[in-house]
Amino acid sequence: MKILNVKTIVSAFAALTLTAGLAAPALAMGSGDKYEDHQVGVGYTVYEPGNTANLNLTNFTARTDCPAGVDAPLIATYGKKSGARFTIEEGNPMCSDIGVGESVYSFKVDGKKAQIYAYCDPSVITNCTKDDV
Repeated sequence: MKILNVKTIVSAFAALTLTAGLAAPALAMGSGDKYEDHQVGVGYTVYEPGNTANLNLTNFTARTDCPAGVDAPLIATYGKKSGARFTIEEGNPMCSDIGVGESVYSFKVDGKKAQIYAYCDPSVITNCTKDDV
């Protein structure tokens, strides 16, 4: 049986450490946070909601039907179709329009007016009002 000298053991350890260190960035791509993972692949700022009104994330999708050169917008849906839910669509530029409905709430963000619109499905409701949401 051949006994390895200290120099051989140190060299092997250094090579193993270097290999593990180079592999770590590849493993870091899946952080476990869908918003962070999406941010890595796009040039626009991705915002994750701080409050989801206790609604669970039920869908998180990156659109794939945008023209070449356009970063994929994300669509995140919280809640279920049978109850309360909301959808966030983020991107820049946007390559689609999920629809603009009735303004149901307005407030200020950094001194600028922001509005929340609720979308009513035209196949179900012909004249969308605040009472429909």
